[in-house]
Amino acid sequence: MDTITRNTVVGSNVGGTAMEGGYAADMSASLDNGDTLVEIYADGTKETTAATQYTAFEITTGSGTLLDAPAVLNAVTQLKVNRATAARGGMYVAAASPQVISDVMTDTVWQNAATYSNVQDLYKGEVGSLYGAKFIMTTNPFISGDALGTDADRVIYDASGGGGTTATNDIHATLFLGDEAYGCPDLSSQSPFSPKVEIVDTADKSDPLNQKTTCSFKTYWTTLRLNPNYYVVMRSKTASTA
Repeated sequence: MDTITRNTVVGSNVGGTAMEGGYAADMSASLDNGDTLVEIYADGTKETTAATQYTAFEITTGSGTLLDAPAVLNAVTQLKVNRATAARGGMYVAAASPQVISDVMTDTVWQNAATYSNVQDLYKGEVGSLYGAKFIMTTNPFISGDALGTDADRVIYDASGGGGTTATNDIHATLFLGDEAYGCPDLSSQSPFSPKVEIVDTADKSDPLNQKTTCSFKTYWTTLRLNPNYYVVMRSKTASTA
């Protein structure tokens, strides 16, 4: 479910079994990519169509490709210009990979801000907020492949997810989200389509001594982009070698 949501928000065209696992590099695709998505690159380049920016970003190398304080401010400013409503607590949500968060936390602006406001969290390595964006960690980020020269590579997931800042290293997508940027089913609803857990904890012919408990989970799931102007896809490389 998380992968379906991630791919839809990023604009991935990967479909079928590739959609379920998020691994295959096929563009045969079932997702509607007709929306105009707001894409910003950590080096400051902005692209508001799903078209031509990937190659130029690949050519850029070095520290300018990392998600740093100016890039965070750039994304938040774009959301404000788009009149995106902040999420709960009056802040936008930035969902980033552990590697990208490590880049942000080594930025001097982040460290200086943490030193004066939440130094204990800094020492504990906890994720905080910057410029009105609250960072949360996702261990299922969208990482683009490192192939050069095709725009479609932006929406092809790469399972390897290697770090580095050279032209051939992978690219991580950080999602800066405003309120109601996308929608998905309410897992706590009483709808017939809400998730249902089946637990078998009684003896039967296959388990006459009642030594096993079997649990199963089933649900229907989809994700829709409600307003692409209410979120930003920030693409960056990472200095992390993890």
